[in-house]
Amino acid sequence: MKFILSIIFIFNISLSAQFKLLHQDPEMFKAVRQGLNHVYNYEFDLAQPFFAEIKKKYPQHPAYPFSQALILFTKNFPMKPGHPEYKLFDHFVKECLVKSETILEKDPNNPDGIFCALSSHNYQALMFSFSKDYLQAVGAARKVYSYMKQGFDLKRDYPDFYYTSGLFYYYAAQYPETHPMVKPLMWFFENGNKKLGITDLNIALLKGIYTKQEALILLSYITIKYESNPVKSMEYSEKLYFNYPNNPFALSRYIESLIFSKNFNKAIELLPKLFASKTDYFKMAAEVYSGMIQENHFKNYDLAKRSYSKAIHICSTLQNKTDDFQAFSYLGLGRICETEKNRKRAIVYYRKSLDLCEYESVKKECKERIHKADNFN
Repeated sequence: MKFILSIIFIFNISLSAQFKLLHQDPEMFKAVRQGLNHVYNYEFDLAQPFFAEIKKKYPQHPAYPFSQALILFTKNFPMKPGHPEYKLFDHFVKECLVKSETILEKDPNNPDGIFCALSSHNYQALMFSFSKDYLQAVGAARKVYSYMKQGFDLKRDYPDFYYTSGLFYYYAAQYPETHPMVKPLMWFFENGNKKLGITDLNIALLKGIYTKQEALILLSYITIKYESNPVKSMEYSEKLYFNYPNNPFALSRYIESLIFSKNFNKAIELLPKLFASKTDYFKMAAEVYSGMIQENHFKNYDLAKRSYSKAIHICSTLQNKTDDFQAFSYLGLGRICETEKNRKRAIVYYRKSLDLCEYESVKKECKERIHKADNFN
């Protein structure tokens, strides 16, 4: 994921933009929380009546259109241009933005408007990132930045803003490291700080009203991908999966952290559930994890190759972003080639993995193996 792309679930918290409104309306406050819980657990039909209550009572508020964008995004994870439901998704994002801006015209410091406008622009930036139009993504991020800065000043009164500040501080530092080409275009951003970002995300996890689960998701992600700490990631992803056992994203996140932590038995136990997913994206993830288990736990290289190859084939049929999953597969195939004394072929796979992957541990392993093979030759 990229800078704004890595905000993959920031949109879930956009319903928290009801701060002033719903905190003064206990019934609607409860409706939002119940609706969100159903969305997180992939119970979309059960969520709709709660969001319909909000639309009925507050038809001009951006909460309802954003709830619909959230449902479409989550159900079709990850949504991107070209998807059959993208136009409907985009319609709700734009409706949310218009209603947010209407609020801000009357009250520029209204946290409802700030949060929903910020999140709507993030959706738009996310679409550019999924399309690998990174220059446009950074351009869209500029629109987000002013709202984020306003949120920095509100977080003591509204702890959910610790999520957006934590997310910003972490990725403002991480993104230019991962994509140096865009660093000159990010001059308008405040300097990032990974340590501060992680601190704020943990505060959101503890004190946030709507952002607890989003902080949990993001912390599970960055600790394994960029911090190379799969054990810590497993702590977060286990909580996420325990809370939302029907969510295939939570399941996939948990299995991945188990495998990277070498807790293979638990991963093996959960893998059939991921294979049973209705979407090819998560079936592809299951094939990758199966390959990793067969290769690293059972040492069954033929089955591992079969799973990795199948995963790569599924990746080629998907519109979804699958770079990291392809990279896992190419790295595995490279290691297997090494065991078969086919070092030239192994290097080809390592280079493919290195070109695609953003996981620091994977990049490090690829570089080390390429260097070792070069020295051997």
